[in-house]
Amino acid sequence: MKFPAIIIGESVQFERVVDETYAAGTYWGHGIEELFSSASAVELMSEAATEFVDQRLPDGFMSVAKRSDVVHEHPVVVGTRITVRLEVLAFDGYHIQLGMQIHVGNELVLRGHHERSIVNQRWMQLKVKKRAALADASGTIG
Repeated sequence: MKFPAIIIGESVQFERVVDETYAAGTYWGHGIEELFSSASAVELMSEAATEFVDQRLPDGFMSVAKRSDVVHEHPVVVGTRITVRLEVLAFDGYHIQLGMQIHVGNELVLRGHHERSIVNQRWMQLKVKKRAALADASGTIG
């Protein structure tokens, strides 16, 4: 199926202030509690990518995360205003690859990649129900 609203090179940019919900203290101690965490960067990337991609899909389709990675170039502390840029790097009709950069002013502080798969929403819901039933029956996820 074709999704003409997804265009390679298209991007979105937004600003956000890093608050304590993005802090490493949510996950770790060790004196780095006031730093923007890698886990939060992946979460931010996934949220932004979901909103960016799913609004471009026709009814009955959704995207699901397939892969994410981030590289911190410099630490970012709580209270810092960041600029997030998300760009479509590649699209094969079912898998969309996005790049993310986070800047503080002109300085690149974090970069990453995120891949999403486009799926039929009804099919996905049926698959989830089937796996949940298997988990209930066996006590493990099948």
